[in-house]
Amino acid sequence: MSEKSLRVENLHVSIKTRDALLSPVEDVSFEIPGGSIVGVVGESGCGKSMTARAIMGLLPAGGSITGGRVLLGEEEISAYTPRQMRSINGNRISMIFQEPMSSLNPVVKVGKQIEETLILHTKLSRAERRAKVIDIMRQVGVPEPERRFDAYPFELSGGLRQRVMIAMAMILTPELLIADEPTTALDVTIEAQIMRLMKQLRDTFGTSILMITHNLGVVAKVCDTVNVMYMGQIVESCDVLSLFERPLHPYTLGLLGSVPRVETGRERLKNIPGTVPTLYDVPKGCRFAERCSRATARCKASMPPLVDAGEGHLVRCFLTGKEAAGHE
Repeated sequence: MSEKSLRVENLHVSIKTRDALLSPVEDVSFEIPGGSIVGVVGESGCGKSMTARAIMGLLPAGGSITGGRVLLGEEEISAYTPRQMRSINGNRISMIFQEPMSSLNPVVKVGKQIEETLILHTKLSRAERRAKVIDIMRQVGVPEPERRFDAYPFELSGGLRQRVMIAMAMILTPELLIADEPTTALDVTIEAQIMRLMKQLRDTFGTSILMITHNLGVVAKVCDTVNVMYMGQIVESCDVLSLFERPLHPYTLGLLGSVPRVETGRERLKNIPGTVPTLYDVPKGCRFAERCSRATARCKASMPPLVDAGEGHLVRCFLTGKEAAGHE
């Protein structure tokens, strides 16, 4: 394993409520090699953000890692105490949360908010901190960073607020950047700019990126490999080209079918029937079976394992290869 890689091995996350013990993440494994961009894609409620929060040690009340481990390089950070995690969060691992307006403090100037990470993790002087903040703001494309240092969040556009969040995350050039729906609520032009910026950060600093999104367009633009999640499990994992050229899992096919394409013209988009079941009502067999048009009695009775369908293309489906892809 590369020194700067992150590895998630058979991760289980449980949340204890008053009524039940829920499992939003089950047996999730993937690796983020140094300098790569890895995507996790799926509908809301599929466990993407919970996986990211487990990596950061930021699980909600009642939440805990109940199986597996998370390794940063050779260090098992999933076994760290909260104090140990505070020493690496913002330093070696950083996270960009969705909705920057709710993540930024509305009554504190943005430069001061970026500076907080330097106060926590370095012994730089006030002048040195200001210079470093202005430099990272410039690198992430904030125009007139000297003036914007003293701006409040409400004085900035949505795109600039997201760049401030990225500057905050990248101020100490972490080994891993977790981007949780970084383009939510941004128009397509700004989304494209943020995606280009992500790739530039990877190329400039060598930072690995975990891209969490429901948007397959984002995956296609920036990711090297991708993991498709459904109900807390990875159902397909492969390089990004294989996902679009040879999707195998019916859920992946459904996601791809709901993406608008220029060549389809006025053809009606396909939708995936039904909704994601709740964690209180987890199916016994394949978790996608109730929404799958090709499900058999076996699918509804037994959980399919995650298997290699060839060339490292993993899929959790009893119907693999030509049958899963819908070919005769």
